Amino acid sequence: MADLLLEIGCEEIPSGEIDQALVWLRVNAEQILNSNRLKFEEIKTFGTPRRLVLIITDVAAKQTNLSEEVTGPKVEVAYDSSGNLTKAGLGFVNSKGKSAKDAYQKDSAKGKVIALKIAEKGQAANKILPSLLSKLIKDIPFSKTMQWDETEVTFIRPVRWILCLLGSKVLPLTFGKVVAFNKTCGHRFLSTGFKVVKDVQSYVLFLEKNFVMLDGEKRKNTILTEATKLAQSVSGNLKFDEDLLNIVKNLVEFPWPILGDFEKSFLDTPAEILICEMREHQKYFTVVDKNGNLLPAFIVVAGTKPENKVKLAEGNARVLKARFADGAFYFAEDKKTSLGNMALLLDKVVFQKGLGTVLDKTRRIVSLSEAIAVDLALPKTELTALKIASQLCKADLVSGVVAQFPELQGVMGSIYASLSDNSAEICSGIKEHYWPKNASDEVPSSAVGAIISIADRLDTLVAVMSLGKLTKQGADPYALRRTAIGLIKIITHFSYRLSLRSLINSSALTLANFIKLNAKELEDEVLNFILTRARGFLIEELTSKSAKNPTLVADAALAAPTDDLADLWARAFALNNLALQDEETFKKLAATFKRVGNIVQQASAKNQFNVAAEIDKTLLVEPCELKLAKAVTLVQKQFEQKKVNGDLTKHYMGLLKTIAELKPLVDEFFDGVMVMCDDLKLRSARLHLLSDIEQMVNSVANFAKIEI
Repeated sequence: MADLLLEIGCEEIPSGEIDQALVWLRVNAEQILNSNRLKFEEIKTFGTPRRLVLIITDVAAKQTNLSEEVTGPKVEVAYDSSGNLTKAGLGFVNSKGKSAKDAYQKDSAKGKVIALKIAEKGQAANKILPSLLSKLIKDIPFSKTMQWDETEVTFIRPVRWILCLLGSKVLPLTFGKVVAFNKTCGHRFLSTGFKVVKDVQSYVLFLEKNFVMLDGEKRKNTILTEATKLAQSVSGNLKFDEDLLNIVKNLVEFPWPILGDFEKSFLDTPAEILICEMREHQKYFTVVDKNGNLLPAFIVVAGTKPENKVKLAEGNARVLKARFADGAFYFAEDKKTSLGNMALLLDKVVFQKGLGTVLDKTRRIVSLSEAIAVDLALPKTELTALKIASQLCKADLVSGVVAQFPELQGVMGSIYASLSDNSAEICSGIKEHYWPKNASDEVPSSAVGAIISIADRLDTLVAVMSLGKLTKQGADPYALRRTAIGLIKIITHFSYRLSLRSLINSSALTLANFIKLNAKELEDEVLNFILTRARGFLIEELTSKSAKNPTLVADAALAAPTDDLADLWARAFALNNLALQDEETFKKLAATFKRVGNIVQQASAKNQFNVAAEIDKTLLVEPCELKLAKAVTLVQKQFEQKKVNGDLTKHYMGLLKTIAELKPLVDEFFDGVMVMCDDLKLRSARLHLLSDIEQMVNSVANFAKIEI
C-alpha cells in the first residue's frame, strides 16, 4: 500500500470555484477507485488559489481480482430457433468481452436467462491510475473553462504543473502539454522555485515552511481568529460574515489580516452603503461596537507578508475613501428626490421586451398583492402598509446609489422610505420583498414583505414564461428556478393557504395589455414548473427531518392533486410523522390502502365499475359490510369539515389516524366477502364502498406510491 498525491498547479483560480471543485474531486475519486476495484483508506482534498490537491491514503498495490456471474436477456430472446445467438444475445456477450462459447443458461427470478462468468486478474495500481487521474482532472466541472495552448485542453485556469506521486514514485500522468513530476512550489512571492518532494509527508512539510496553508478550513479559522483580535484592539467586534470568510479564505494561500481605518465623517452615510462597499467590492471585514453600530475601521486580508502594515493599511484606506465618497455623493443626490417621485421614473426602465416597463411590473405587483391580501384576510392596518409598500418596492432602482451598488436594491428603498416618515411596516416590506435572495437566505419577517415578494415572483414567472422563455437543461438565464424556490419557501414558511392556479390566473390577466396568451395553457405550465421545484424542495425538507423515504413520501403527497403548497407540506409531514412514529404499523396501513386502490383502479380500467353510477346501499347486508359502511360515513363527515383551526399538519395527522382506524374493518371486509362477485349490482355497491375509502385516502396521500 502507498499514499497517492495529486497536485494540479494553476494560475489563480476564482474563489467561488474552489470548494465545489474539491467536493467533486473527493466524491468522484472515491467512485473511480471503487469501480476499478482499488482499495484505499481515506480521501482528502485541499485547495488554494494556485492548486487543487487530492490525497488518498493506503492505496492498494493492485486491483482486487474480479470473479462474478452476470445475467443477460431471457433465453427466448437471446437465442433463435436454431440455437444461435440473436442480435440481443450477441450484444450482451460482446459487451462483456466474451464469445458465444462462453455463454450458458441458468434459472432466475425472471425465468431462464443467458449468463456469463467474468474473471479478471487485478492490474497494478501504477498501471491504471494515470489514465484514471487524467480523466478525473479533465472532468472537473467548472462554471467556465478556458484554453491556453494548441492542445485545446480546457480548465478553469491554465495548468502550469502537476505533481503526482504514488508512494515516492512519479505516475506518468499528462494533461495537455503538462507532464507530471515530483516537484512543487511554495508561495508565489515568499518561496524560491520548484523543489522535489518525496511523498505526502515531505510535501505537506515543504508547503508549511514555504507559506502555503493548504487546508482551507485552517485558513478560514486563522482569518477569523486574527481578525477578531484586531477588532478587539480598537474596542470593537468583528462583524461575523460566514459567506465573506469562505470567499476570502480562497483568495489567499496564506492569510495576513491587517487593521485599517477610515474617516469618521463617512459614518454619516448609511452603514449599508459603507458595508456593501467594503464587503462586495473590496472584500474587507467590518468592525462594529457592542450595539452593532459601524466603527470607522476595517480588516483586509493580505495574501503576502506585508513589509509595512501601516502603509498597506493606508493604501487600502485610500481606495476605500474614494469609494465611500462616491456612495456619499449619490446618497446626497438621491435625498433630493422623494421615493414616490422615483417610482414615477420607473416608466423609463424596461422590465423585459414585450412586457412593458418596471412601472408596469410594479402596477401588476400592486394588483396581485391586493388579491393575495384578500385571500389571506389581511388586517386593515397591514393592508394599508401593503398598498404603499407595493407601489414603492421598485422605486430605488432609479436611485444613484443602487445604480452604483445593485446589491442594495430594496435596502436603499427602505432607507429612502423612512426619510419620508413611512411606517416601519412599509420600510421593511420594501427591503424584504427581495428575500430570500438565495437558498440559504432568510424569508421576509412580515406579512407585508412576504406578500409583495410572492406577487413579485409570480409576476416574473408568469410574465417571462408567457414569452416562451424557459429554463433549458442547466441554463436558467432568467433565474426562474431560484424565483420559484423563493416563492415556495415563503408560502410554506408562513403556511399561507393560497390557490396557486387562481393567483397565476390573476397574474396572467394583468398581462393582457402586453401579450396575447392562452391563459389555461400558461396556468398549467407555470403551475407544473412551480410544483416540480416544490417536489425537490420538499424532499430536502423531509430529509432534514430524518424521513426514511423522503422521495416516496413527497411523491405520495404530490399524487393528490393540489395547487396549495401549505396543504401539500402539511400532508407530506403528517405522512412522514406517522411513518416515523410506528414504521411497522405504517407499512401495514399502506399495504391495506394500496390494495383498496388497486382493486378500484383495476375494476375501473376494465369497465367493471362506474364511480358516477347510482348504487343501492341496501344490498350491503353482511355484518362486515355494514360496519365498514357506517365507519366510512363517519370518517367522510370529518373530511368534509373545511375549516382547519391551528396546525395544519396536526389536522392531517388526525385525519390519517382516523383513516388508520378503518384498517381492521377493511381487512375484515376483505376476509368476509368477495368484492368481485358475480352479482353485478352487489359488486358495484362493494366497489363504491372501496372507492369512497380510496378517495378519502388519496385526498391526503396516494399510498400506491409507498413501497412496502
